Amino acid sequence: MTRTSFAAAVVLLGCGSAQVSLDGGGASGDYDAVLDAWTREVGVTGEGFENALTGSATYRSWQFREAWVNRFAADHQLPPARKDELAQSERAAHEAAHEFLFSGYAGDRRSLDLGTDQSAWRVALVTDSGSHAEPSGFEEIRRPSSSTRAYYPYVTTNRMTYVIRFPRDVAGRPVLPPGTKWFALRFDGPRGHAEMKWEIE
Repeated sequence: MTRTSFAAAVVLLGCGSAQVSLDGGGASGDYDAVLDAWTREVGVTGEGFENALTGSATYRSWQFREAWVNRFAADHQLPPARKDELAQSERAAHEAAHEFLFSGYAGDRRSLDLGTDQSAWRVALVTDSGSHAEPSGFEEIRRPSSSTRAYYPYVTTNRMTYVIRFPRDVAGRPVLPPGTKWFALRFDGPRGHAEMKWEIE
């Protein structure tokens, strides 16, 4: 029996399993609650109960970015002008791409060299309507700062952490068009198949 036939994907949605809205901002003052709402977790157990993949990902929606700006500005006592600059920068990043912060680990660390020939995983952004997007870029965060670890508690020095970006449009069509019921960050490869799914209100 092959390794692939042994592999079993287990999707863990205990973190942030409630429906989310893509309509815009209106973030609550509770950053931790917003982070939880936009974060999903996943685990894949391979042959011999090997840890093929364990990871967490946060979709950086505008609601999430707004909550992060408010929290960051309060933590650092930023003046209003500096907070506005930060918000504008986050707005530009939001409009440029669908962006996820992913942090994970595996028994074979090299299998999580995402975006390289060493990786055992192909990553895609998929939706209920059949929309499918390949990443436009992987930005590895080799040494997560204490600030990153504070705002994303699942990020540790033992995990491999990336910002994964996807285009907003493919072949002239939006990846997440109005009426989308769910979207998912999907991992496929010889060690299994798994996805982190966000249900939309």
